[in-house]
Amino acid sequence: MKRALKIVLIEDDDNDVVRIHHELCRAGLSVGLKRVETEAKFLEALRKETPDIILSDHGLPSFDGLTALEITQKQHPNIPFIFVTGRFDLRMVVDMIERGAAGCVYKNRLSELVPAIEEALDPAVRQPPPPEQELVREPAPLSTAHEAEAVPLAQVVICSTCKRVQNQQGAWEPLERFLLRHGEATVRLSVCPDCGPTQPLRSF
Repeated sequence: MKRALKIVLIEDDDNDVVRIHHELCRAGLSVGLKRVETEAKFLEALRKETPDIILSDHGLPSFDGLTALEITQKQHPNIPFIFVTGRFDLRMVVDMIERGAAGCVYKNRLSELVPAIEEALDPAVRQPPPPEQELVREPAPLSTAHEAEAVPLAQVVICSTCKRVQNQQGAWEPLERFLLRHGEATVRLSVCPDCGPTQPLRSF
């Protein structure tokens, strides 16, 4: 029998716990789910048994996901940490990734949770990119008036090394410029051509 995937879930909403567990089971995963709501319980869960992956809401009344991520990075840096949140803020997502999160899945898109977990546990994806080289980069073209309008985008691809964003035309541009135009989007990590070979990744 296939070993159950050990998951620690930081979540205070009973309904969301049920929805997340249902999504994992619906995808055919065998999981052992340990739910915690406080820092003390989270630390206890890490001491008792090392999980395969950690899923966390962004903010709880007595605990928050960024603190949990910081603890994980210090104690178990090799355990993937994925945020599962109902709040969308692209700057917040970039901050999560810069701090070491493997990704972010929105609660209204839980169908993307299992692909995100599989991707985070894939050694090829988790392998760090090669050292960044000094390269001369062509400046991104200025946005046209039409592009300057806020445009919804289904998915945002962020380079895990330089944090540039791949736009709808396939070009890589500074995050600040991208944020001026685009609304809610799903986020995934990749590696831009300047920072290393691009790997095929499923969406977060």
